[in-house]
Amino acid sequence: MATTLEELNILIADIEAEYQGIPFLIFTGEHQGNLWVQVGTERPDTYTKEIGIGKGGKEYVSSYATHDEVIKKIFGLVMKYVEHEAREGFKWRGRRVFNPHVTIEALHSIALKSNWRE
Repeated sequence: MATTLEELNILIADIEAEYQGIPFLIFTGEHQGNLWVQVGTERPDTYTKEIGIGKGGKEYVSSYATHDEVIKKIFGLVMKYVEHEAREGFKWRGRRVFNPHVTIEALHSIALKSNWRE
């Protein structure tokens, strides 16, 4: 179990993750006594094309989490990050139809226009 930020950092120090030759960075921190992990990469921004660090979402790590759970959580964050980038880069008829930045309010407003029955 990783019960301190130092223990968490020691645990994840052996992780190597990359996608298309670009290494993932793993960030850790503590908020109000709770440990968290986050992944990111250096890449061009989808909209501005400026090079910078793109970060995915954070996930909290339970102080009772096993090493196995922590490593798998980080792998899951990598997978979510890659999916997020794929959604940003996928267009149909010139629009990002799977844009991960569309708010729940916007999705709700178009939900009734669907051909699917509720």
